[in-house]
Amino acid sequence: RCSKFPVSAGFFSNLRSMVELDLSNNKLVVISSNVMAPLTQLEVLRLDDNRISVLAEDFLNGFPNLTMFSAERNHVAILPLGVLSFLSKYSVDWTLASNPIHCDDSVCSLSEFQLSQ
Repeated sequence: RCSKFPVSAGFFSNLRSMVELDLSNNKLVVISSNVMAPLTQLEVLRLDDNRISVLAEDFLNGFPNLTMFSAERNHVAILPLGVLSFLSKYSVDWTLASNPIHCDDSVCSLSEFQLSQ
């Protein structure tokens, strides 16, 4: 568990071959894609039980090998179309359960499509 530990650019630079990262239960508020950019081999990313409220539109784009993404029990209210498109395009298993997600019709349609597969 981390508490008020800043994760800045370069933090993951020596971990380029990492395939699984679990940052659950760390009180994280923001996850910056540029900080995680070196993790191109990542297959599993877990961000459960944090305080994340925003996922950037292109947040997952740097993880072409991702097979599992979990961000349960956060504060994500808006699910960007770019994130859903990535999850669908790469057939990623994902869960964002217990988040107060509000989506417009196009995002909800894509989400329902993904959930039904």
